[in-house]
Amino acid sequence: MRHESLEFLPVFEELGFVPEGQKTQAGRLPNGSEVPETSSFNMTLYTTGVIYPFDWSSWRDEAERLFNEPAALDKADESTLRKLLTFQARLIALTKGISTR
Repeated sequence: MRHESLEFLPVFEELGFVPEGQKTQAGRLPNGSEVPETSSFNMTLYTTGVIYPFDWSSWRDEAERLFNEPAALDKADESTLRKLLTFQARLIALTKGISTR
C-alpha cells in the first residue's frame, strides 16, 4: 500500500528544490518556516498519523546529525524517519506560532 505522503516526492525530488522563501546554509537545518510547498505535506503527515507525540525538543542533535549525514539518513528505520518528520513539523509549528505574536 502506497502512503499518501509519497505523492509529494516529485516536488521534493526536483533537482535543486528549495521551498519558496527559504535560504539554505550548509550544515544547518532549514529554518522551518511554513511555505506553500510544505503546507499540504505537513497536513498529510498529521492526518495520516506519521506525526506522533514524543520529546522532540530533546532530539535536535539527532535531527541535525541525520540532516548533515546523508549516509545515516539512508540507513534510518521507519521509527527514526517518523521522529525526524515529527521534529520538523513541530519546529515549523513553533516557528509559525512565534512569528504570529
